[in-house]
Amino acid sequence: MARKPMPAAAPVMDEIDDGLVPAPMSNRPLYAALPAPPLSPISPIDLRGKPKLVMVPGPGNVGKTKVCRILAEHSLDRETSELHTLDPLNRELLLYFAEAQDPPSRDRDVIDAYLDQLIASLMANPGNVIIDFGGGDTSLPNLVRRMPDLEQRLADAGISLVVLWPLGGRPEDLAPMNDLQGMGFWPKCTAVILNRIRFSRTESHQQEFQMTLRNPVYKAAIDHGAVPIWLPYLANHKAVRDRHILFADAIAGRMPDGKPGLPLGPAQSLDVAAWWRETIAALAPIDRWLP
Repeated sequence: MARKPMPAAAPVMDEIDDGLVPAPMSNRPLYAALPAPPLSPISPIDLRGKPKLVMVPGPGNVGKTKVCRILAEHSLDRETSELHTLDPLNRELLLYFAEAQDPPSRDRDVIDAYLDQLIASLMANPGNVIIDFGGGDTSLPNLVRRMPDLEQRLADAGISLVVLWPLGGRPEDLAPMNDLQGMGFWPKCTAVILNRIRFSRTESHQQEFQMTLRNPVYKAAIDHGAVPIWLPYLANHKAVRDRHILFADAIAGRMPDGKPGLPLGPAQSLDVAAWWRETIAALAPIDRWLP
C-alpha cells in the first residue's frame, strides 16, 4: 500500500510576510555616563605612628560630624584616637561614640577654655585627637589669634596638625576657611573634603561644585598645597544617621545593644558597604595623615 505524502509543514511566523516593519529599539544607555571625580596624588607626607591633632572645622550642614565618624571608625583597627566635639549646639558625635568628650557648657568662653586645656594636655601627653568643631565656631579662630604659631608649637611637642575642611558645594561654605586664611592659618597637612551631599544623574561633580571650584578662597587653598578629596554620595545616610549607629553596624545589618529601632535591610547594607569602600579609596591620597 502506497504511503500517503506528508502534508507540508506550516510556515513559521518569522517566514510570513505580514508587511510590518520592526520598530527600532533605542540603544542609548539607561543612565548618562558622568565622569568620576578625580583622585589626587598620594601625599608624600607620612604621619603614620606619629601623634596627630586632626581638626574638622567649617560651617553647618557640610558633613563635619560625618567626616569625624569616618575618621573614628577608620582608626579603630589602626591607631586609637580621642574624640572631642566642640559644637555649641549640636554635639551629635556623642550619640555614636560613648567615649567622645565635650565641654561642660555651651558657653563660648567655656568652649574656648576647654580647647586651650585640650591643646595643653595634648602637648604634655602626645597622642591622637580628632576635634569636631561646630557650625559658626569661634573657638578655632580665637585659638589661632592667641597662638598664631600653633602648628609650630605642636610640631615642637612632636604632634602633627591635620586640618580637614568639609565643603557642601555652596559658596558660603568657604567663609570660615577664608577667615582663617586671612589670619595666616595654612597648616601643611590640609585637605578640602568635597562632600557630595546631593546627587543627580544629570549633574556631574564639577557642576555640583562649580561655584566652589572657581572661588578664589578655594583656589588659594589649593595653591597653598591643600589636597582635594571627593567624598562619595551615600544614598542611605539618613537611615544610618537616624539610628545613630556606626557605619560598620549599618554594613552588618545590626543594631547595637541598647539602640532602639530596626536594623538596615540587605539592600541598604550593601549600599553602605559599597559607599564605605569608595570612601576609603577616596581618602587614599591623605591616608598616611590619618590615625
